[in-house]
Amino acid sequence: MRLGTDSREVSTERLQILATGWVPQQSASVNGPLQPLSAFHLARNRFFETEAAVGIDKRGHPETVGVRPVRKFRKRPGLPYDDIETIGRVCFTDLFIGQNRRIASHQLPNYFGDMNVGQWRSPVPMAFLFMAFVAPFTLNRVSQFRPPPPPPLNSVAYLREYEEVKARGDANAHPNSETDVARFWSGNVGAQFNGAMRQTANAQGLSVGDSARMFALANIAAADTAMAVWESKYFYNFWRPITAIQEGENDGIARTEGNVTWAPLLGTPPYPDYVSGANGFTGVFTGMLELFFGTDQMNFSVINFNPLLIQTERFYTRFSEAAEEVVDARILLGIHFRTADVEARRLGNRIAHWTFQKFLRPVPGSE
Repeated sequence: MRLGTDSREVSTERLQILATGWVPQQSASVNGPLQPLSAFHLARNRFFETEAAVGIDKRGHPETVGVRPVRKFRKRPGLPYDDIETIGRVCFTDLFIGQNRRIASHQLPNYFGDMNVGQWRSPVPMAFLFMAFVAPFTLNRVSQFRPPPPPPLNSVAYLREYEEVKARGDANAHPNSETDVARFWSGNVGAQFNGAMRQTANAQGLSVGDSARMFALANIAAADTAMAVWESKYFYNFWRPITAIQEGENDGIARTEGNVTWAPLLGTPPYPDYVSGANGFTGVFTGMLELFFGTDQMNFSVINFNPLLIQTERFYTRFSEAAEEVVDARILLGIHFRTADVEARRLGNRIAHWTFQKFLRPVPGSE
């Protein structure tokens, strides 16, 4: 099998690494897990390092003016290409350095938000800020599919969402019949969907090559989605429900009733609300799976071994069914307004479509 325009065939063993994220046990030279994206770049051999013209935005952070490829990744002389672990580590190192080269010379200052009404603020710096400034893998720019603005604070939509999360996401309202689904989607969503993809690949009898392509497409698009989500968070800097509700009496909006003691079911992460990271991941994974299999209809399950859960495995008949559930779950956790979830899901879907249409297209006759 060959991927995209790559002219070099990839061994079944190497495709198995890509398809599963783990090195086969029979490989004596390999001792542990290998990053799926490392094997992806090994398989394509199409990695481009980039350089960028960088300016400084109003918050003191680097702002990309333009990015262009400067050279293609090549085999290194003397690299033992029979040593799969070495190959993966070298590819991953080059990938990491290349993708982050343009921010290496710019120390990102800590960002704490600001105290204006409707704006996110935090006593600790915004986490993972670098992702808003990393060159994406497939997108032309990280802001390519930037979502529209969140609802204005004086809008009916904002008031409706304010009241919804205030009621359903209140820690004092739990436990209830919805608590289990909220907790189920409170962990590492990317890991959960990779597990679901592995199960689905096995159930559908995919070949190693097809599994490799599915995992590569989903995870490379997910990486770009994470960057796009953080760019949106930083750009809009919209406040979290906990701040909005605790400051409800001071927001200048007569219809919002505040509560200074309100707390969410899940501790609020240190980054802005808009848009949701979990729903961005869900949108890109479910969107990519629907494109890959050509249908939304699929029997599959997702697992979470959180000891607080009553139901550690949830079953679905449609990819979109899981995506809809995550939208509600993040509201139940009290950490997102609904629009942040819905627009994140849409963002992930758009990046899935972009990646599926333009990257890793099978070469006719290569199977």
